[in-house]
Amino acid sequence: LLDIIEVEMPFGGDMWEGVADIHNATYASQNGRQEREEASLKRQWVAMITHPKPSGDPNCPEHIKRAKRINRDIQNDVGVWTIDDSEKSPEANN
Repeated sequence: LLDIIEVEMPFGGDMWEGVADIHNATYASQNGRQEREEASLKRQWVAMITHPKPSGDPNCPEHIKRAKRINRDIQNDVGVWTIDDSEKSPEANN
């Protein structure tokens, strides 16, 4: 799942359908696993990125660290795509 999310970088609800399609076509079908809906995969993702570090234990599981890093990358990419509409288009002046 993390491999797919790292490539697809889903930041909106509609993007999870693509994640599910890829997951079901690759991991699920190739490993004899049941197909999963996008809501199920998104819940698993949210559980990983909101997983708290265990108190008293400085070690965080590698897949949780990776999920949190991918989530930061997604958040950073979303922040880069800002639109400056301060300049009006030529059509707006007509």
